[in-house]
Amino acid sequence: MPCYRCGARQSDPARGANLWVRGVRADEQVLVCPDCQQSRGWSSDLDHCSVCGATTLVRRLGRTVCRSCEASATAEFLAVESTMDRGIAVRSQDTGPGRHRRSDGRDLSADVATAIDRVLGRAEASSDDAPPQVTTEEQERVPPDGAA
Repeated sequence: MPCYRCGARQSDPARGANLWVRGVRADEQVLVCPDCQQSRGWSSDLDHCSVCGATTLVRRLGRTVCRSCEASATAEFLAVESTMDRGIAVRSQDTGPGRHRRSDGRDLSADVATAIDRVLGRAEASSDDAPPQVTTEEQERVPPDGAA
């Protein structure tokens, strides 16, 4: 992942401390290279924790977590709260709170919920997709394998 400010790419670091800094900006995790960290106000573009005000936010499993105080909130909430103070629009107006739209316009939340239900076996099969149900009476009429 390149530095979000200058586009520099991180090479394989030597053992020891990593000089690149992680942060969250407008719902996305970003990296800041050591050169950009030398400029004044480099962290002003980053989102801030709503609890402690730190910029040490990371994205974990779709949530934004503060590494300073371990406060957690959805990334959308933090991005909207922190960027609204600076007057930056995060989402288009047709996207309501809690709704994530894909570039093709489909609702990502609905796709994820459907996939989770399918994996966990909670999906209700539609009448077109469902295999025909066999009643006990019909099972008794069918001879066992090998019987004619």
